[in-house]
Amino acid sequence: MSAATTIVGQISRLEKETAAFKIQLDDIDNQLKSVTNEPDRRILYKIAETLKADVEEKESKLAHLRKENRKTTLAAIFIFIILILFYVFIMSPLKQNKKSEN
Repeated sequence: MSAATTIVGQISRLEKETAAFKIQLDDIDNQLKSVTNEPDRRILYKIAETLKADVEEKESKLAHLRKENRKTTLAAIFIFIILILFYVFIMSPLKQNKKSEN
């Protein structure tokens, strides 16, 4: 992942990858229903286990990224509120004092 990639972009990419893995898992499940050859079934089970592990890993990363995104959003909101309060309580009275002096 590049440093320029945003959290939202990473979340979107991971959601797409997770969806693709889930589609592959569904395909493998369908294949398992029709395959009777035991060696082929074992191979499909191993592939399914690998995909399930990948899905769990991606979902874990998604949960972490969503948590980071919430933190970033809250920090931005907090800074915005501080700027508004600064303007209302410091800048507005200064402007009113200048008007009253003139």
